[in-house]
This record gives sequence, C-alpha cells and structure tokens, in this order.
Amino acid sequence: MSKKHTFEALRRIFYWPIKLLFPVRVVGKENLPVPEKIITVTNHLSMLDIIVIGVNVPNYRHFVAKKELEKSKFFKIILSWCGVITIDRGKADLGAIKKIISTLRKGDGISIFPEGTRKRDDDVENMNEVKAGTAMFALKGGSELVPIMIYRRQKVFGKNYIYVAPQFSVAEFGMGKIDATAIALTAEKIERKMRQAQNYLNDYVENKRWKEIKKEKKRVKKLQNSYAKQHKKGLKVLKNTLGAI
Repeated sequence: MSKKHTFEALRRIFYWPIKLLFPVRVVGKENLPVPEKIITVTNHLSMLDIIVIGVNVPNYRHFVAKKELEKSKFFKIILSWCGVITIDRGKADLGAIKKIISTLRKGDGISIFPEGTRKRDDDVENMNEVKAGTAMFALKGGSELVPIMIYRRQKVFGKNYIYVAPQFSVAEFGMGKIDATAIALTAEKIERKMRQAQNYLNDYVENKRWKEIKKEKKRVKKLQNSYAKQHKKGLKVLKNTLGAI
C-alpha cells in the first residue's frame, strides 16, 4: 500500500473519533479541497495540530515534523507509513531539505508549520517570524501556498475553528536567481498572507461573522429562486404568445 493510501485509510478510520473529541468548524470551505501540489502553511499551537489539519483538510500532503518524534519506535513507523518528512531543527538538515524539494518537484504537496515552535498560551494570536526555509521550499519547488490558520489551542471537546485561505503564488520572486534577497521577500509575503488569514479568522469568530454569511446566503438563494420563477413565467408567456400566432 502506498503512503498516500495509508494516510487516507488512517484518516477514514480516525475521522469521526477525532471530530467528536476535537470538534472543529472549517471556515473557507469554498477553498477545499486543497490541491495536492501545494504547500500549506499553518500556525503552530500544539502537538495536535497535525491531527486536526490532517482530518479536516482533505487531499494528501507530506507533513513536515520535527525529528524528535522519531524517538518513539511506534511513532517512527506511523510517520514513515504516512509519508511524513522529519527534519532536525537544530542544524542544517540537508537530507530533509533535499527530500522536501524533491517531493514538491514530483508534484506532491507538503504541510508545514513555518513558525517552527509552539507558542505560549498568552501568545496564541501573535505569530513567530516565518522561517526562511519555507520560502526556499516554495521557490525551489515551484509551488503555490495555502495558509491554514487554527484559532486556538485544541482541547478535548472544546470547539475550535480553522480557516482555509485562498492559495497564493510567490512566483514573482523566483524569476531570477534564488538568493537571500528572494528568500527574504518570499518569507515576508508568506508571513503577511498568514497574518491576513489569522486576522480574518479572529474577526470571523470574535464577531460571529457566520451569522452575516448565513443571512447573505439566504438572501442570495431567495433572489435566485425569484429569478427562476420569473424566467419560468416569461417562458410560459412567450410559449402562449407564439402559440397564438
């Protein structure tokens, strides 16, 4: 069985248990499913982030995780089966870097937490500076990105929210030589897009924007039904007129 099929099988098995234990409302469903050849960039709040994103955001991607997780033989086997790429954050892990870039160039996607470390409870709304590595992966892998933001640290039976933002490109920084300047500009854009997505999610939750969205959807549906009735009535009048000629 391929890594993709293993991941999808585990996702189906654990989908409902995870959804029941960690209920999440997905904001931005119009941007799903996320394309397979993509880099998803997510803020890092807890060890449960990979599980929450893996269950709630469809399409297979290789998660990038810290190498320390392989200390457990059980987790090492599971991570390998699911195609997770582990990276040693304490040094320049050239093997992992080459594997990530190769994965992107083959047309597969990755999910990465570019902040690198989890944040404190009193710092959940402030993102750490985006790591330059993510920018390099995007440029050398020729991939677009999708910000996926988590509202708060996940707790058992605690309702949470994630926002899947529209994908964006950094191709304008990869036209020439991929140097330190190109990487810095790319990292700046990634961080800006992540902050915009985080601000949108914060506003959505704190100001209960779903009520406005639901109301607007009802208004649009009512208009569509009205237009459909008028169209049907017009066709009937036209048919009767033609029949009378």
